Amino acid sequence: MVVPPGARIHSVLREGYTLYVGTACHDGRPITESLRYREAVQRGIPIVICVDELADSMDCLSVASKELWTDRYAPKTVKEIIGHGTVVAQVAQWLSLAVRPASEKGLLLTGPPGIGKTTLVRLVSTHLGYHVAESNASDARTVSVLRGQIALGMRRLRKEVIVMEEADGCDRGGAAELAQLITKSPTPIICVANDARAVASLAKVCLHVKLERPSKSVIAAAMESIAKKEGMSVTRAELDAMVEASGNDIRSVLNALQMRGSGGAVAAEKDSTQRMDPFSATGRLLAQKRLPWTEAEDLVYVDHHMVPLMVQECYLTASRSLEEAVAASEMISDGNIMQRRLLTSQEWALLPSIVATTIGASRTVSGSAPFNIFPKSLGKGSSRRAQEARLHTIGRARKISGASFRLEEADSMYSILARSLMVEPPLLADTVARLDAIGLTRDDLMESIEGVVTPLGISTKTRSAFTRLYNKKNPADRILKRKAIDAMEDSDAESEEEEM
Repeated sequence: MVVPPGARIHSVLREGYTLYVGTACHDGRPITESLRYREAVQRGIPIVICVDELADSMDCLSVASKELWTDRYAPKTVKEIIGHGTVVAQVAQWLSLAVRPASEKGLLLTGPPGIGKTTLVRLVSTHLGYHVAESNASDARTVSVLRGQIALGMRRLRKEVIVMEEADGCDRGGAAELAQLITKSPTPIICVANDARAVASLAKVCLHVKLERPSKSVIAAAMESIAKKEGMSVTRAELDAMVEASGNDIRSVLNALQMRGSGGAVAAEKDSTQRMDPFSATGRLLAQKRLPWTEAEDLVYVDHHMVPLMVQECYLTASRSLEEAVAASEMISDGNIMQRRLLTSQEWALLPSIVATTIGASRTVSGSAPFNIFPKSLGKGSSRRAQEARLHTIGRARKISGASFRLEEADSMYSILARSLMVEPPLLADTVARLDAIGLTRDDLMESIEGVVTPLGISTKTRSAFTRLYNKKNPADRILKRKAIDAMEDSDAESEEEEM
């Protein structure tokens, strides 16, 4: 960047200073999304944009003399939001509710980066008379800090809404804690995230609203109106081509129009890799082994969560020998270890190494990706978590942990209860009485416990007879008993947490 001769560089912003910035952040976001840029705009500090795309020069555009169109034409009211009428109505309707159901205590807004999610929430909330209190969840990665931020919002008396930006930047503990706080907070909480998969725990207690990029025709019509205001001569076909090349990115088209109006030759073209889905990126990664390393990295960064899982899913199919499979599995194993550490301790410095192991595994195997490469581990992980939850429920009824029940009691309990159903005739009434005596249900035996032990092969006829007898013995009493036990445990847990 070109800085005036003799100028001194400062790490803080004060009155009388000028902020010199590039055109994009280090992670690829537009520079207008950086915290330093926003701070300068709020404090009225002059900003100089150094456009490094201009050929053979580093000419700077001073915001003081020439305002960026992305700022000039940013929506100021709800009516100026482009192409999100349905989402605006959903957010407004949710904010207007006096009482929200348990599954919609909060609002989760997800969509691609740079699409205007936070701006939409801010404008709709302000339109309805709310004061917007914004927090960045990625900067508050600990449970205690998140709890403190939400608690401060609870004590305020004015009508407000809490907006948690970058909710997908929380670690797992922070996201789970945020979900619990959403259920208890009297203040409406809106979470904004790019990746919906990273905030699955929030989706259970939030109304999930997905934001997508507006269509090409809608963006082109809005850009045509702006071009007329600026006195530019541009055809609708040229605007359509610019919108399509940018991947329906409004910011890119606005920047291209401004550069065209100022005589620059900057195209609003976005790399085709950025418009790929994880399936196409994985297929290309395995098919084109001689891609430059930087291009291969870009393919993994299309979705650095899904692409490694997809490579792991199909590397055996793509292997042409046992040696290839062994070498690729070692790389994938190393990547899994680093991925687990990244998720548990938020060591993002490991991400380039994870990307490298994914590329290495894809180049070790000589074959290409099969047609169906969706990772089965995602479905198995969901089943495993559901099974762990059921065992945890049984453990609470037995006054032990779910893991202790599985290791110490599951085999013997199943053997005692199930063997009475294997004799002739089966002792159905005795089994029902034993289940009732130890506080378990028919589903606990036939689904949860049987899922973690070696099944004895109870016949379908016996299962049906046992189910009919169990249902006849008024299972409502057992359900109420289980709910009472769970409520008592929850009350004890809350009391212990308050004392701590």
